Amino acid sequence: MELLHKDCKNKLDILKEHFAECFDKDGKFNLEKFQSEIVANGGGILQMRVIV
Repeated sequence: MELLHKDCKNKLDILKEHFAECFDKDGKFNLEKFQSEIVANGGGILQMRVIV
């Protein structure tokens, strides 16, 4: 379980680096904002799955 937790943390760090605007002041991830950013930049649900 520790490796899974570590892997998730690394993925969150990547999201924070590339999509900082999708996190609120408390560090909570806003999925709707993230989806909007992906679609606004020409991506779709299939591309979003690759990123996550």
